[in-house]
Amino acid sequence: MLKTFSYVAAMIDSRLEDIVSYFRHPFTNGSQEGMNATLMSIICHARDYRSKANFRMAALFFMGRLDSLPRI
Repeated sequence: MLKTFSYVAAMIDSRLEDIVSYFRHPFTNGSQEGMNATLMSIICHARDYRSKANFRMAALFFMGRLDSLPRI
């Protein structure tokens, strides 16, 4: 059990500057990672697209969070 605590303490000590930096400036890249995951999912299904224009349209559709129903 002491070995586990010393491992955690060493990990925190090695990343202390990053931890303090987060509390000074609380910004993360989580939203960019989410966008990247969505694009990777679209790329995974890109086999079905016949052209780059169709892929671009799909990416803009899903990344823009558009719905398929027209607005009246």
